[in-house]
Amino acid sequence: MLHERNLFFWLGASLLELRTALSTKQLPYYMIPERNLTAATGVNDTQNRTWIATLTDVMDEGPKIVRRLPKVRHAIISHPGPLLWYAKKTVELEILILEETKSISVTSENCVGNILDHILRPELMVRVHEIVHDIFEQMRSEGSTQGIFYLRCPIYLNDC
Repeated sequence: MLHERNLFFWLGASLLELRTALSTKQLPYYMIPERNLTAATGVNDTQNRTWIATLTDVMDEGPKIVRRLPKVRHAIISHPGPLLWYAKKTVELEILILEETKSISVTSENCVGNILDHILRPELMVRVHEIVHDIFEQMRSEGSTQGIFYLRCPIYLNDC
């Protein structure tokens, strides 16, 4: 069940379990579930709260936590070009999506967009597709095996 595509999901689930165990002071031993591993640690409440707060911060940071790793930080500092390129594309894409979102008026009952605005703004759609294509090409040239780039924005939502 564990592979590179869901590593952060399982890491997050594990951290949540650990935080719950610290909060409840109940961490069963995997071979003898009746044995509580937190009972013999002697951790005081202050240290326990500190650990829970730290785990919460790590979990809130999500996949961005990888940036804290020394080798990743060194790679970003030593070779900032790719990160800056992706950041530039992300900002441009977000601006285009906001522009497109502004032009779409949706009714709450039947989710019908204003088709006239869509037809009048094809240049935004073309540019969004160009950016996404550039990102795919860059990822492929860098040897990315992900292959899945799911973009959730109003431009790609066909149903509500």
